[in-house]
Amino acid sequence: MSLSMEKIDCHTHVGPYYLVLIRETGFADLAELMQRANIKVACISHTQSVFHEMVPGNAKLFAALERYPQMRGYIYVDPHRPQASIEEIEKYAGHPQVVGIKSRSVYHGVPFDAPEYIQILKAAERHGLAMLHHTDSVEVARQMASVIRDLDMNLIVGHSGLAAWRSVVPLFADIPNSYMDICCSIAEAGRARAIADIVGVERMVLGTDMNLINPLWTIGMFEAAGFSEAELRQIYWETPNRILKLGLA
Repeated sequence: MSLSMEKIDCHTHVGPYYLVLIRETGFADLAELMQRANIKVACISHTQSVFHEMVPGNAKLFAALERYPQMRGYIYVDPHRPQASIEEIEKYAGHPQVVGIKSRSVYHGVPFDAPEYIQILKAAERHGLAMLHHTDSVEVARQMASVIRDLDMNLIVGHSGLAAWRSVVPLFADIPNSYMDICCSIAEAGRARAIADIVGVERMVLGTDMNLINPLWTIGMFEAAGFSEAELRQIYWETPNRILKLGLA
């Protein structure tokens, strides 16, 4: 396993999770996990924003980031509150550690191609922000594909459809500003290589879903896929560095 290779993790969380017991949920705990996997930069959303309340969750995240230079933040957005979401984007877009916006349309019951999301996406686009979006079905992926191809922003397809990846990933094959994050609780043999064959290695990024999932789980999917060292460097560092505009050497 290429633990010596430095990595950028595009999909991580901090804060308590409601489905399974995770004791180590704080920023210091995340920093320790990063060290174990040689993750130099972790891009985070706060679970309070995702599962409970957008504004205080975002505030907790960006206040804490100033103490953790190895971490970056996603502004969580809620389509039921489009104006408040846009205000959150305006509030944090200039933060030196912001990388993009995050949302989960299936949690909110609002289609990704709904007017509420379009308003929010256009606000993020104006600020040059990327988006990480939870993608767990063909229906959601079709909505995403219909919207993102017309926007000047990078979209990370979180989970790449989970169990539906065989039907989801081809929907993005001809959308060059979409990138595949393959984290999933099932390490299906051959999945990483098959996705790369559809969209190209240059459109894959590392997202681990830590602290919900141990980062070595997803890293192992890539390590077992037969990628060359140059390909792994592209997935682990070069592509996320570019699409999230991190400006790292």
